[in-house]
Amino acid sequence: MARVTQAHVDSRRTDILEAALRMFAQKGVVAATMQEVAGEAGISTGAIYRYFPGKDELLQAVFEEISERDKVSFMHAAGDISSPADALLNVGRVVTESLKLSSVQDETMLVLEEILAEHRGDGSRLRRRDVQQAHLATLEQLVRQAQEAGGLDREIDPWAFAVILLCCINGVRVLSLEMEDSIDMDEVFGALQSVLFRFAPSSPSKKEET
Repeated sequence: MARVTQAHVDSRRTDILEAALRMFAQKGVVAATMQEVAGEAGISTGAIYRYFPGKDELLQAVFEEISERDKVSFMHAAGDISSPADALLNVGRVVTESLKLSSVQDETMLVLEEILAEHRGDGSRLRRRDVQQAHLATLEQLVRQAQEAGGLDREIDPWAFAVILLCCINGVRVLSLEMEDSIDMDEVFGALQSVLFRFAPSSPSKKEET
């Protein structure tokens, strides 16, 4: 019998998570079955249970994957930019460009369903809270760095501003589902850029002119 490599196991697990995301988004978490997820992933129903003991554990893993992917995306968007203020703008650019991906639309639909389930007492509060807290922490760090570099007004509360930015990100994701053809993401990004620059402290030369 051929030995199964770790690379094969990891690849198969990724296939299952991607299939689960598609099925959960298309049919809903409650309606989607493990058998359907297995079929979407191209494996047998029995094989899927070697990776995840049940649907709740699979759903948890999907959210962990979404969270990790978003964190990596955020940090990558900020990592190659020398100016923290420009890094914030680049995060906004990456987010708006990602809305064109079907996987991001599936993630948004799944997140919305889980938020509703949470408020009905059927979801996992820890699952969604961890995701949002991770995003807030990343954005807050970028805001603080931008303030220290003189790119944003130091009087702005970093955490509160991070909340505003996250609300913008989540709001655009939701609107893109309902108004995909009527939202110009370039205009949205341009408006975000204008808002951020308005919060930048005036340079000494500008103050002298006024």
